[in-house]
Amino acid sequence: MSRRLIKYILFFMVAAVFMACSATKEKEKPKTTAAIPRVDVLPQKKEKLEYTTKLDDRTETRIAQAVALGREGRSVEARQSLEAIIKTEPKAYAAYYNIGILDERAGKFETAAASYRRALDIEKDFTPALINLVRVELREGKNALATAESYIKKSPNNFEHQYAKLEAMLGTGRDSEAIAIIRNLLKKDEASTRLRYYMGVAEFHQGRYLLCQFVIDQALSISTQDPEIYFLKALVDQKLDMPIEAQKSVDRALELNPNYLEALWLKGIISYETRNIVQARELFTRAMAENPSIPALYLNLGNVLKTQGMGDAAEAKLKEAEKLAPRDGDVMFSLGALYLSLDGLKLKSISGMPRLKLAEQYFLKAKEQWRDGEQKKLADEFLMKTKRAEEILQAEMDAAELGADPFGADPFGDSADPFGDNAGTSPSRVD
Repeated sequence: MSRRLIKYILFFMVAAVFMACSATKEKEKPKTTAAIPRVDVLPQKKEKLEYTTKLDDRTETRIAQAVALGREGRSVEARQSLEAIIKTEPKAYAAYYNIGILDERAGKFETAAASYRRALDIEKDFTPALINLVRVELREGKNALATAESYIKKSPNNFEHQYAKLEAMLGTGRDSEAIAIIRNLLKKDEASTRLRYYMGVAEFHQGRYLLCQFVIDQALSISTQDPEIYFLKALVDQKLDMPIEAQKSVDRALELNPNYLEALWLKGIISYETRNIVQARELFTRAMAENPSIPALYLNLGNVLKTQGMGDAAEAKLKEAEKLAPRDGDVMFSLGALYLSLDGLKLKSISGMPRLKLAEQYFLKAKEQWRDGEQKKLADEFLMKTKRAEEILQAEMDAAELGADPFGADPFGDSADPFGDNAGTSPSRVD
């Protein structure tokens, strides 16, 4: 099964790890980008540091009810409830925080960032808002580290604000520096599962999977209630070629958080790789419902639909991915592969030579966008296949005009076989 046609965009709490699958069955090295907020939208209560802004029980109950609406997919109602809370309780920082998450899910990153900042203006120690603000800025290519450090200065006694700094560092590839900071912080909080989680992410980024596994085991010996740790464990299990363990880990993550977007996504990929295409489609669709602004969800779903022989539906999803990520080499490659499948997958929008020419254009775009040498080599291989398909199709078209079969059983017209047993054999079309 082609593995370039499923793309991993698996988000840690700290940084999204992009892991593309190769059509040659060789996995590429992960690349990092920005992350998205957790699926859960309730603020976590602090144990070591009290918030200065107090919310009464009634307000917290109303916020919890709004959160429940959001988890049920009733985002409009959730937002209306949260806005109503703010009108009567203007210092309800958790309401601003949850509005920010709703906006971020909808792809409204600037307004999401504004809501997170407003929550922090009211309660400077509310770390969840700072972490999500850092994630938005990472995604938008802004200086997230400077943002994290500015809030750390405002609240130097808030230990958990350091997590936002680690997010910013790991999200920009500064893994070695992050590891040094984590080691120092562990001296202050030896039992921190969150710090061990960050350490595991850093080791994963560095490709030290056995060490990452060791750190995860340490974290799980302290607490087994963090779905993100199980998500990371599932990634490591996959890297160590332990598919059964990976499945167990991702299932545990979803048991702890049924709406965990990243875990839904990973389970979809595992399903695809184990040829459970129907389940993969269902999981990618569920993940897309959680956050419809992520290009790779459309890419993955499009390629699953292609596998199911649903060409027009696949093209529609891949085109959506292209709109959201016009410079993504994987999207370009997948579109090229779709258009190259001339005989295997019919499309209403295009056919024949124009379709092959379009495939060629997309493979050229993929090669242009990709930076890795192996990726470029893959693009060249498919460009050669496309050229060969064009030559064959052109020969067929020319022969059709002459009323002849260029690959018939007697190409020389004299029943001769000058090249032995293989003469006159029609070459199969390259798809």
